[in-house]
Amino acid sequence: MKNLPRIRVDKKGDDKFINYTNANKDLSHGIVRLVLYFPLFVAGVVFGLVASIHVTRYLGSSHSVVSFPPHNCPVPSREKEAGLTTNNYEDDDFLSLKSFVNPTHLTHSMTDEELFWRASMVPKKDSYPYKRVPKVAFMFLTRGPLPLLPLWEKFFRGHEGLFSIYVHALPGFELNVSKMSAFYSRQIPSQDVQWGFISMSDGEKRLLANALLDFSNERFVLLSESCIPIYDFMTVYNYLIGSSHSFVDSYDDPSRYGRGRYNHHMYPDITLNQWRKGSQWFEMNRTLAVSIISDRISYIKDVSDQWGNVEVRVCRYLEAI
Repeated sequence: MKNLPRIRVDKKGDDKFINYTNANKDLSHGIVRLVLYFPLFVAGVVFGLVASIHVTRYLGSSHSVVSFPPHNCPVPSREKEAGLTTNNYEDDDFLSLKSFVNPTHLTHSMTDEELFWRASMVPKKDSYPYKRVPKVAFMFLTRGPLPLLPLWEKFFRGHEGLFSIYVHALPGFELNVSKMSAFYSRQIPSQDVQWGFISMSDGEKRLLANALLDFSNERFVLLSESCIPIYDFMTVYNYLIGSSHSFVDSYDDPSRYGRGRYNHHMYPDITLNQWRKGSQWFEMNRTLAVSIISDRISYIKDVSDQWGNVEVRVCRYLEAI
């Protein structure tokens, strides 16, 4: 009976020893877990930093793509990207109203279909959001040089802002004039034109369409390299701007030089009543010019007669004259 207290004391000591051993085991396991998970923790932190850097760069690059340039920052043009020689682009803003209503550079890469569509745009508002001074567009349909250029230079001198010049020459020809000339950099993209073929009409429409891109052009005069001005500029300008008529030579000639040249192979696309004789040279207002380049009801037919192959086009816009 006297040994019982000692036995109890030994049991308590054993429990304390067991608890101490278990505690050491738990600590060892914790250290082992810490050693095992620490590299994973470090790898996660590194991955997060790298991902954050990539996301920041992506957002920065995306922002630069969708952001708009400031107003005074020039936007690269098609001419610069294509390596074409142009005038000064430092002040260009191709999204501005000025560049839209009054394009200063005639070089473009539009097809005829795209050009005619672009030129057919007509504003519905009667007023203009800028001070519009009506101009006369002088359109030269020429095969090459302008032998009477000095006379035209004298005609235009001192009247800048009241006229526009457009030159349609054969492809590959470059008009050699000084930078001070009114004809400098006034050639439009052209195609081959031959007298007596429909390409002549296409060249005229090409001149009209390019001139219509300038919303200040109100009157349109078709000229050749052999035309000369008879009156001074202000007399011509005031007469045309003040006129309510367009001047187009188109009439029914019952003689053999008019109806006599009608070919029955044109029927029914072109009737005798639609057959007209006239000159290709014209002067017209802006409304009629837009109607001409917008015309879609036209007929083209190849006709074989005693003169060879002839292309004929009859356009309904003549009914509006």
